Amino acid sequence: MGRIQQGFRLTKISWRVIREQPVALALPLAAAAAEGAVAASYVLAVTGTHSLTQRGVAHYIALYPLLIALTLIATFSNAIIVALADARLKGAPISVREAFSATLGRLPLLIAWSLLSATVGLILRILEERLPIAGRIAAAITGVAWSLATVLVVPVLVVEGVGPITAVRRSGHLFRQKWGESLVGQAAIGLPIFLMCLPVIVLGAVVGASSVIAGVAIIAIAIGVMVAFTGALGGVFQTALYRYATGGDETLAASAFTHDDMALAFRQRRRRF
Repeated sequence: MGRIQQGFRLTKISWRVIREQPVALALPLAAAAAEGAVAASYVLAVTGTHSLTQRGVAHYIALYPLLIALTLIATFSNAIIVALADARLKGAPISVREAFSATLGRLPLLIAWSLLSATVGLILRILEERLPIAGRIAAAITGVAWSLATVLVVPVLVVEGVGPITAVRRSGHLFRQKWGESLVGQAAIGLPIFLMCLPVIVLGAVVGASSVIAGVAIIAIAIGVMVAFTGALGGVFQTALYRYATGGDETLAASAFTHDDMALAFRQRRRRF
């Protein structure tokens, strides 16, 4: 099964898990709106708009608090979706309010994780800016490895309630145990959603030729749909990966996810010489 076909299948199954709580689709949108408001406020009040065109270590350090805040907002929204999805995968669904309350109880852990994640991201960004080409390649490879090692961090934080360092170790261990080393993502939830929204984006561009406001509105709606579905369904799939990695095949059976869906979520990276 090709990557796009697999992505459509996983998107469909993820939607089945969360379709009875469509309000979950609003969570990524709310997070995106909050991130936009926080970013705009920080730039206007702290760094100034001139910072948008600057580069360098001092510039990135000035934006460090903003990076932490944006990471926390996105992580908190994702954690609520994980709590909802995990409850449904176990056959004991909870309300969005209950998921919010449960996630709020993990807030200190989510803050600590956001601090760690933002710090690692900042360091990698500085290395890419400051090092020669070989160093940039090394930083990029490290970034990919970090992304794979932390793919299950949010479910670990939400379900197991451990600290961020332990969560990273646990996520990395589960990933290596189930999928091995030198892997890249095979199944992508976002790609099918983008392909479904692409005709609407093209329509918006066409309409925009004669009416800018109408064209922008159409494109904005399409982007909003992509953000909502990619965030919500991606959180469901992330939770399913966690349950599979922790031996919860029986949990997945109730959601129509199969062993192959999870096992083939990552593939061997092609080596280039």
